[in-house]
Amino acid sequence: MKHLLISIAFCCNVILLYAQTIQGTVYDSKTGEALPGVVIFLDGTSVVTTSDNNGKFILVAKNRINANLVFRHLSYESLVIENPFEHRGEAFVLKEKTNLINEAVVVAYYDPLSRAEKMRIFKEIFLGESVAAKSCIILNEDDIMLRYDDRMKILHADARNPLVVENRYLGYRITIDIKYFQVEITYSNAVPPSSSAVGSSITSVLSNNSVATPSSFSYKISSFFEDLSPNSILFENRRNQIYERSREYFWLSFVRDSLVNERSIGYFRGSFIRSSLMESGFKVYNKSKEIIYPEDYFIVIDDPIQQAKVVLIKPDTDIDRRQNIASERNIYGVMGIRAQNRIDSEVIFLTNRFFVDHAGNISTNDLVYMGDMSHQRVGVMLPRDFIYNPFNGSTAP
Repeated sequence: MKHLLISIAFCCNVILLYAQTIQGTVYDSKTGEALPGVVIFLDGTSVVTTSDNNGKFILVAKNRINANLVFRHLSYESLVIENPFEHRGEAFVLKEKTNLINEAVVVAYYDPLSRAEKMRIFKEIFLGESVAAKSCIILNEDDIMLRYDDRMKILHADARNPLVVENRYLGYRITIDIKYFQVEITYSNAVPPSSSAVGSSITSVLSNNSVATPSSFSYKISSFFEDLSPNSILFENRRNQIYERSREYFWLSFVRDSLVNERSIGYFRGSFIRSSLMESGFKVYNKSKEIIYPEDYFIVIDDPIQQAKVVLIKPDTDIDRRQNIASERNIYGVMGIRAQNRIDSEVIFLTNRFFVDHAGNISTNDLVYMGDMSHQRVGVMLPRDFIYNPFNGSTAP
């Protein structure tokens, strides 16, 4: 019996060694009282828990993930913690939301778009237009608040409560907080009506002569996932197909291949990375020329503490370095990416150093994507802790 207990204890220690645990207690900043019912999650993952009656919580992830830790309660301001795996057994303090109802000022403004038209634009940007996106249902659509500023030609969106999106193509329920959302609108086929237009004729003028079309947009969200059917082969294959076109799959393939290539330089330089990237369905380019030897531009090293790979851009390399005049920020490199289906993307490096975790998530927002990889909306979002397993089950239809 004694030996059995020792074995059990040893197994538990091994599990804890490989699992990543974040724990602590949540308090009210004003009263100092413990807060129960706070939702705590790693942003963009399926790793989520709730604080107990004493404000305590334990969050366990299978692996270290490049994601922020988010605390959410309807009566309190959300708290976001960067590098959460550096925080263990700590106190986390939430500030109560300020009630601004008495200070609210009602401003009349001209809005030529109906709610239905604004909702169409919102869904097109927020969910996307893929097959997966069109299967998404926003369960609490009435919580979405939409306001169009005709002077600036910008559509703003917010929500009274976190949005709950059911993705019936991928088998997920996603809870989403909208931090901000705005879309710049352009009109085609006609000039939009002026503010002096007769109210009764606005709808007909818009519907008959002009179409509101999104031209540029920006939004920020936090989210967590619930798997509605963990054992479904159909969903698993669909998720794998989405992942194979994702930024995460590209970076996972890139760092794995770069490490192999660095170790094989003395034998057959470049052959591993080129064939392996191609097997993953990607090629990389500097300007219009294919990069055969990425180690000429990048260094990839293991970081066992972070459980990640570190990607460094080599200094003074010709990878189309430019200056971003608009933001006055240095661009350390611009790299083209071509997928197997010939859909092109481009990544602009506003940093020369970042981490890539076990699932291909990167540690920074300083990579700007253009082309296909910039269009990965909520409709094709996968959890950041998604594990790619292409050899399980049959091909999805």
